[in-house]
This record gives sequence, C-alpha cells and structure tokens, in this order.
Amino acid sequence: RDIIRYFADLAKEGGADTFLVGSELVSTERNTAEWLKVIELARKHFPGRLGYSANWDHYKPIQFWDKLDVIGMTSYYTLAKRRGPTIEEIAETWEPIRNEILAWREKMNKPLILTEVGWCSQEGAATAPWNYYQNQRATEAGHEEQRRLYEGFLKAWDGAPGVEGFIWWEWTAPGGKDDYGYTPRGKPAELVLRRWLSE
Repeated sequence: RDIIRYFADLAKEGGADTFLVGSELVSTERNTAEWLKVIELARKHFPGRLGYSANWDHYKPIQFWDKLDVIGMTSYYTLAKRRGPTIEEIAETWEPIRNEILAWREKMNKPLILTEVGWCSQEGAATAPWNYYQNQRATEAGHEEQRRLYEGFLKAWDGAPGVEGFIWWEWTAPGGKDDYGYTPRGKPAELVLRRWLSE
C-alpha cells in the first residue's frame, strides 16, 4: 500500500486519467480483502479511474473487478500450433478468444484496456507469445511472423466494442534487423503500427 500511495500521488501530479493498482499479481489475487484496502487507499490519493491488469489466463476468478473502473488484461494467447501462420489464420484464432473476452467485459459493464499486446520477432512467437527464450535469434522469418501477428491482431480487434485501447509491449532500443525481442522498432511490424495509427 505504501508503494501504491507513492505512485498514485505521482499519477495525480502528472495528470494521468487512469491508474492501475497492480499487474499480473496472480498469487495475491485471491486475497480480495487486501485488494479492497489497496483500492480504497488508491481512491483517496488518485481522482481518476482505477484499474488492474490481469493475466490473459487468469482474469475471471478476480473478485474485486466491481470496485474498479477499468478492466486491464494482458494478451499472450497461443495463436498457432506451428511457426509462420498466415494473417488470416491469426485473425481467425483470435475470433473466439475476442468474443469470449468481449462477452465477459459486457457482463462486467466496464471498459477494457489490453495492457500488454506484443510478440517477439522470433520464429514460433505465435505458438508461445510469453516465451521470449524459445528462439533467440533474429531472422527474416521471425520478423515476418511478428509483422503478421500485429496485422492479425489489428484485423481481429480494431473497433471492438468496449475496448478503450491497447498498450503495445514494448518500444525499446535498439530494435532493427538484428533484434529478436518484443519491440517492433525498426522492423516490419513498426510499419503496421504506423499505418494503423495514421488511419
């Protein structure tokens, strides 16, 4: 709570409109009474909206969503069983996932922010998006798979009702052709984002 107080004050001072009280703290999420204290404290220090960022595979059991204004969740779903899926295959795999999330969001009656969206530029990134150790080498095929994952995501999610936005994971240096990490910087995926954002 001391940490939340500190950062809630900073967020207020900085003029933020939304403050997340935690992220991916799965082992603590069952401690609802303690989370309610955290949320109450944050409300005293931050005048804007409050949210929490849950794991993509662990958002439904949380019992304190009703005390928050915004639902946040990461999005590291398995989107293929093999390397190099097509954009169409990726978008098609997203469809039932998206529909389930949106139906749950509507039931909760709160806006949704996907708080981490991104993929390594590694071959096989679609099979285990959370595993940035699986194939640590920069290849043209890896960069292309990352580009397709961005395209497929946007094809499936752009304009989804009740979704306020996406936080792309991540934008770091150096990027470029020799980088196999999550950043789209200096890679084909960056062009996808630039086109989408400009439209």
